Parts: sequence; C-alpha cells; structure tokens
Amino acid sequence: MIESTGMVFPDPETGVWRDGVREVPIAYLTQRDVVEIRKIPHPAPEKVWEEARKLIGKKYDHEYLGAWFLRKGNGDDNKITCNEVIEISAAQAGHALFPADVKNTTPRDLYLLSEAV
Repeated sequence: MIESTGMVFPDPETGVWRDGVREVPIAYLTQRDVVEIRKIPHPAPEKVWEEARKLIGKKYDHEYLGAWFLRKGNGDDNKITCNEVIEISAAQAGHALFPADVKNTTPRDLYLLSEAV
C-alpha cells in the first residue's frame, strides 16, 4: 500500500522516522490503524500503481489542510496529501477522478467514489 501521512512514523523497511509518501505492507497499517480496504474503479489500475510509486519520498502537505479549511488555493505543489496521491496517480494514468476545476478534495470525496472490496 502507498500512503502519505502527516504523522511521523518509523518506516517499516528502514526504521527511519518520517512523514510523507511511502510504500508499506498492509499488515503494517492494520497493526497501527483501523483499516477498511476499498477500491476506486479505474481503467488502468497497474498504471495508477506505477504512477503512485513515483511519488514515494515526497513530504506531506500540511498547508493543504489549511487551504482546504479556508477554501483557498491547493497547498504546496511540492508536497502531497493522502488523497492527492490517489488523485494525481489516477490522472497521470489517464483517467482523472474529478473534473479539473475541483480543488481541495478530501479523503471522504474518494470514499464516496470507492466500492467495498
């Protein structure tokens, strides 16, 4: 699983404490969090995964949260939130999940697009 977290956690592979985008085993997440696994239909899921892996290492965008709350801007383009990982990866894979004029989406918006597994 690829996640972007604003909280600093030890990387399960390296032990380095950091936030941001990283790949982690699902078992690691289920030990740490309550996890519900869902899917968002996409015509090229393998390409989405490939695009998401390109984001690994980016820092978490704390400014996005303020931008969302104030409904202004979209945070720092050099950093990324959890929902942006999915949205950017899907768009780069050739199928945007939201119209281009939609700004400041939330994890709930993605949840509403998703289906139970």
